[in-house]
Amino acid sequence: MILRTLSFYFLSILLILSYSCSSGKKVSKKTVSQSYSNLVFSPDVITKQSLNKIEITITPIDAKRLNGETYAAAKRDGNYEREFASIKEQIEVKIKTASKKDKIWLEGQVNAIDYLTKLAKEDKMPIILVRLLINKIVYGEKGRDGTEIQSLADVDDYPELYNPYKINENYFSVFKISFENTGSEVENVKLKEFQFISGEEQLYPLAANYFENIIEPNSEKIKNVYRMNMPDELIVTLGQKISKYLAIPAINDNYNKLQVQFIREKKVVNFDFNVNKTRTEKVYNLESFDFIYGKNGDPGLRNYFVISYKNNVAYSLKDTRVFVSDEKRMIPASIYAISINPSNSEISFGSNIDFIFNSASKNKIKIDFVKIKKGKRKK
Repeated sequence: MILRTLSFYFLSILLILSYSCSSGKKVSKKTVSQSYSNLVFSPDVITKQSLNKIEITITPIDAKRLNGETYAAAKRDGNYEREFASIKEQIEVKIKTASKKDKIWLEGQVNAIDYLTKLAKEDKMPIILVRLLINKIVYGEKGRDGTEIQSLADVDDYPELYNPYKINENYFSVFKISFENTGSEVENVKLKEFQFISGEEQLYPLAANYFENIIEPNSEKIKNVYRMNMPDELIVTLGQKISKYLAIPAINDNYNKLQVQFIREKKVVNFDFNVNKTRTEKVYNLESFDFIYGKNGDPGLRNYFVISYKNNVAYSLKDTRVFVSDEKRMIPASIYAISINPSNSEISFGSNIDFIFNSASKNKIKIDFVKIKKGKRKK
């Protein structure tokens, strides 16, 4: 199992290969080399009967992979609606004192937020993409061009906003722990019954009160602590199976063994893992593709684009050009775009769903737009 990933990359010199007749933009290729190291555990999962009739399974996991689970939990809680409403309220406060020109532009932002939120509620556009577009419109986020390591990822790339196991830009070492009561009595399992041995270090799983001291109260992140983290005491009823997470400070990758111990009344059950540090080199061959404006599209307006692939890698674009790897050219992708006219607050929305880059003629993907609102929004 991968516990941590450290990545760096370099870009080769840009090579001009061909020309596009319809727009004059050159089709380009780049090479990106990625070098990364991983911690791999073997076995990748261990199951043992504990001192009573509780069966315990421990699985080392990559804490980053919990980004998706924690993001989904926030979605179930309706977080995105409150978040978007809050952003909208902040803009409406600015409108009251803005100049006439700025007021028209800010009203266009509100129109865009209203429409994108509507699409999210109706499940017509993934919430993660709506958030990316709103952040780009309101906060001017730079966006990507597809050459970044995050853009080239082969796994889900959800934001870590709600993942409690990332603090101050660093992930904890995290282990999924499952309990199954195979006995005839209710069982209590305590957090303090677990400890980790790595070399000469003895580590203890972090309790909820640790996170309470460093995470904002009432936030989605702290809610996910209560939802996911192993509590001080867990009650497992007859036939019940429950999964929680144990988090410890990142383990020292210089040690090749890790032992998880379950201790009760001076009796010990050991879970022994071998830890191997691996290093991998990967080269990506990238080719440029351009998104062109179709019906109702206007490059003279303020336009914002976000792209997503079927493997859930998604990001907002710097402009209308994206670099795509050999692998991703065969993965279905979708592009969503929204335009704001700064002179009259009018917005237009466009999309192209589940297209294949390799099927694009002359490396161009067309986006048709539909005008959504005209003039000032209603008060």
